[in-house]
Amino acid sequence: MSYNILVVDDEELIRDLLKRILENDGYTVIAVSSADDALESLKQNDISLIFSDIFMQGKSGMELLKIVKKEYPYIPIIMMTGYASIETVIESLKMGAENYILKPFENIEISNTVKSILSNIDSRVYTYLQEIFLLLVPIAEKYVNGKLKEQDYLNEILNVLLKSKDADSGSIMLYNDVKKELEIVAQKGLNASAGTIIPLNGSVASYIVKTQKPIMINGKASLLEQFTFVKDRDDIKMSMVLPLKVGEKIIGIANMNISKANTRKFSKIDEKLLETFSTYVSFAISNYLAAKKLMEYNQLKSEFISCISHELRTPIMSISGARELLESRLPKDASSKKMHEIIKRNLERMMKLIQDLLDFSRTEISGCKLKKTTVDITGLVRDVIDAQDVLAKNKNITIQKEIEDGISLFCDEERIKQAFSNILSNAIKFTLDGGRITVSVRGQRIEVRGQGLVAGELPFAKFRGIAIPPLHNSQTPELSNSVVISVADSGIGIDSKEHKKIFEKFYRISNNVTEKGFGIGLATAKTYIEAHGGKICVESAGAGKGSKFTIILPRQKLHDDCQY
Repeated sequence: MSYNILVVDDEELIRDLLKRILENDGYTVIAVSSADDALESLKQNDISLIFSDIFMQGKSGMELLKIVKKEYPYIPIIMMTGYASIETVIESLKMGAENYILKPFENIEISNTVKSILSNIDSRVYTYLQEIFLLLVPIAEKYVNGKLKEQDYLNEILNVLLKSKDADSGSIMLYNDVKKELEIVAQKGLNASAGTIIPLNGSVASYIVKTQKPIMINGKASLLEQFTFVKDRDDIKMSMVLPLKVGEKIIGIANMNISKANTRKFSKIDEKLLETFSTYVSFAISNYLAAKKLMEYNQLKSEFISCISHELRTPIMSISGARELLESRLPKDASSKKMHEIIKRNLERMMKLIQDLLDFSRTEISGCKLKKTTVDITGLVRDVIDAQDVLAKNKNITIQKEIEDGISLFCDEERIKQAFSNILSNAIKFTLDGGRITVSVRGQRIEVRGQGLVAGELPFAKFRGIAIPPLHNSQTPELSNSVVISVADSGIGIDSKEHKKIFEKFYRISNNVTEKGFGIGLATAKTYIEAHGGKICVESAGAGKGSKFTIILPRQKLHDDCQY
């Protein structure tokens, strides 16, 4: 690999000597006499290493070092002087100099120092790019977790791109391959706003779409042969336009501009670095496009489910009414009564499935909006148990209650009732005839440890045999004034591999061969519980060994990022 080395010294003898030593070692050398000439050379050439004298006329070597470390942090610089004090050497190293050499120097000293530094040059560039890439990671995490809106996500990506090279303005445009046009989705410092459509009619953007190669424009674009038709902006000094690609497919364009008021300029190495960095931006943008398509699909799916549920509800209500009318008029013999019970039981099951679908679709479409009041949780749990008692008795299932009286909670009563009802009905559904279910309700100050819990993971603490997940991200224990509700059954159990999956939408456990449903009950329960700042988790030793679901609902606000 060929390396370009920049030598900066106002003594011609030193410049010539260094040039001869380095060229003999096979390097390409650019020798200049001032810091200003060095900065201009950096803009025009792909420099791998710099030798700079400390004491020069005009800008000193220390001033050059400061600028290089700011604008070209990946380029190592070696300081040289014949008058160095220990303080000067230490100061230059603190400012980021790679090494220092005292004049006069030996040829072998120069050769060995250069060879050692250049052996690590690729890792230095990689580290620099990695540092910039890591700026995108928390942005992507916020977007995925719903803490960053779509437009804010795109703006943040553009900000990282512009800051990486101190650019003043720029934009990100997405390419529509069907309509053959570009849409500005994020911009800073431009006249056009997000949403503006850019047709491919001979613009700089159309050139990038066609060639799929980056271009650096120094001065007026219209002076270039391929852009004579372009209307220039008087305030822009330089521009860099980059294709955003996934594989060989172009998905958009990013451009950056440096204004005439900015002393900064793009360099040849900037072009190479940004071409590499554009792959990271492309990755972030492609994730956005995939997430957008998924959200659109989920929205359509939720609207479809809502529509179907409403359409099914009307005939089911008519059938239910007709059944009640027939029951009052037909004979009361055992055979007729049995048939009516079968019809009634299946109608109730259908209504429950339709109601689950409606609850799920409403949450998906409109979000989980809470209407909080002070609720008697003890009474709420007892009411849900009483409502489902007939289902348990039909299977000879015993429901044991371990419920403390007088426990209240500031919450949305209907949401919490629905969440607990879903969990209890699942317990009844997946517990075999003659089994047992234990429902426990307690109010307790619980010591919570750890750094948070994803629904389905095993918790970090225990309270009276109940699994207690952490309520927040914390390194230290905290006493949480909470309501703990658990439902333990002797049913079919859940394999440990499925503990996380059972809270996903439309997921049904693999060992369920008899009971059918849509797989949305636990997903809905999780949504409602987490909307209250609570947690839900599951414990099961495996197939045939029962399950225990634990809900923790805080009675007071512990952290600003939790909505209780």
